[in-house]
Amino acid sequence: LEEKTLKPVAGYDLVFSPPKSVSLLHALGSEEVQHAVNQAHLAAWQAALSYLEERACVTRKGKNGVVRERGVGFVAAAYQHRTSRAQDPHLHTHVIVANMACRPSDGKWRALDGEAILKTYRLAAGYLYQAHLRGELSQRLGVEWETPHTGLADLKGVPRGVVDAFSTRRAQVVEHMDERSTSGFWAAQVAALDTRDRKADVDLARLREDWRAQAAEHGLGQAELAALMHRTVHHEPSSRELLEIAQRDVATHRRVETQVDPKADDSLDLLAEHVPWQAVLRDPDRHHAARNGHRLEDRHRVTEASEVVRRRHAGRPAPDDRDAFGAVHLR
Repeated sequence: LEEKTLKPVAGYDLVFSPPKSVSLLHALGSEEVQHAVNQAHLAAWQAALSYLEERACVTRKGKNGVVRERGVGFVAAAYQHRTSRAQDPHLHTHVIVANMACRPSDGKWRALDGEAILKTYRLAAGYLYQAHLRGELSQRLGVEWETPHTGLADLKGVPRGVVDAFSTRRAQVVEHMDERSTSGFWAAQVAALDTRDRKADVDLARLREDWRAQAAEHGLGQAELAALMHRTVHHEPSSRELLEIAQRDVATHRRVETQVDPKADDSLDLLAEHVPWQAVLRDPDRHHAARNGHRLEDRHRVTEASEVVRRRHAGRPAPDDRDAFGAVHLR
């Protein structure tokens, strides 16, 4: 069991990163493709951040901090990068969350409960980000996906060799861990810090030329890149399809209730991996029914799920219009 001692910090660096194949699509594609990937990434990390803000914006008070109180909201700023320190394509956004929140009970500013961000909800937020990203890109560009594994899935049609060729930082981290016989999330964070180079100035135009040449050598030229898109066509689901989605949603709830602790938030991990993205995102509270011990009538669940899916297909609300203000990687 891997343990991490929590120490006082000034803030939290939440890092939202798509799969390498998506970074390659963003790096090698046309301006229109880059814009579509940017917007999908933006919508996905804002949805995941909204979930974290709702669940993990918590302060403590009382002797030994035994009383937990939800804060008004995060104070945060976001900035986006498109390359790794090794100058490989690596689209990612840092959201710096200040270690403070206003308590609604007395209006005082207090430190956040770091455990909620670092442990309790980190994985669930990462799964939500990935599921939302897949849905957005499927709708915007008609891409298809490999089967998700631990919440993560690459684009279907991207050769494994090209993904490996542009994963220099991952190779450095894995080598560092192998040399020291370490494993796990926190060991990977240590390895990433120990092996990272100083940031260098980037000539993006020249980098893109080099990336395209290298990608073509590994089987991802312009023709192959174009073939990744428009494989599927988004359509409005029929009533029958909506009902089938809702019924699968109910079935997944049943599995969650029997497979995990009813009080555990791992239920959202299972749901984000197995439930269609339209039926889980932007309404995670409904999908914590198992955690909260609520058992609705199946017919009510089906009706509710159908309405949720129908609303989102009819026109999902735009991401929150916000100035996006320890490291937590939400891949």
